[in-house]
Amino acid sequence: MSDAGSVSAADASDDARCGVCGGPLEKWADHCPHCNSAVRAPNVRAALSDAEVEALSRRYEEALRLAGESGTRVLIEQFETAVSTSSRAVINRTPKALVQMLESEGDAAGNYYTLVAAGLRRPGSDTFNELRPIVDQMIFPNYFEHIQYAALSLNDTGAEVYGSCTISLKSALIQQRSSVFETNSLLYMVERGLPIPDALRIPAGLRAPWSARGRLAVAKLWSEIRPNATDGGFPSVLISRHPSSKQDDFIEVHIFGGLTTYTIESVQLSSVHNKRERLYVDAIQDICSSMGVPVSRQQ
Repeated sequence: MSDAGSVSAADASDDARCGVCGGPLEKWADHCPHCNSAVRAPNVRAALSDAEVEALSRRYEEALRLAGESGTRVLIEQFETAVSTSSRAVINRTPKALVQMLESEGDAAGNYYTLVAAGLRRPGSDTFNELRPIVDQMIFPNYFEHIQYAALSLNDTGAEVYGSCTISLKSALIQQRSSVFETNSLLYMVERGLPIPDALRIPAGLRAPWSARGRLAVAKLWSEIRPNATDGGFPSVLISRHPSSKQDDFIEVHIFGGLTTYTIESVQLSSVHNKRERLYVDAIQDICSSMGVPVSRQQ
């Protein structure tokens, strides 16, 4: 198997000290507090810890072994190559939200916290949104407000339960500050019975740096690849479509820092259902045309 998605020993470290001045770093730092040198994004450093890399490697090797026994080893290798080389981070928005995003002068995507602070979204009062700050603080201690969420996709189509418009991001502009996680992190934690921190620490091996996203995909999804599968079915394995967000399954991408409209690679639109949505879609096409961003319609 190619080691293109593997993590080198030099990369697989806790990065507890600055590479420039040697000063100690806090888990949430993105700059050294001593010399102000930029350091790896904190979510990437967490994914590169020895414990994470070693645990994922064990899961990955076990997946390859089991795939060999089931006769799908070659297909699994093709799946890993596809994810490692062709998958992109995608964000789904409603037509209205996408217009707001494209017209933004600052952080175009905005996460839950920035949207609430800007008055563009009301704080949710359901169980998930009430627990969201607790979950995010546990996963991204003291830097959760800087994380943008996306899904990993092989066909520029995302989880449509979050909106019918899919924004594909330029990998070159996010790969150094992105990590990937086994599934929807909020649902993962909530379904395990929040909030008991000692019992709910995330097991090692469920996250990886962007460069190892193919290995995580193999570790998680190897059993979903059937002996008679073709690479044309890989996208639906990577993102499983269900009518409820509670059932949607995808590998979650965590991006540290803001996203601007320049970060957008392309936009894909699905069918619209009413006149208001058509007006927003027309606006999206006009704005994207002026920005030089390709727009396509899902068939």
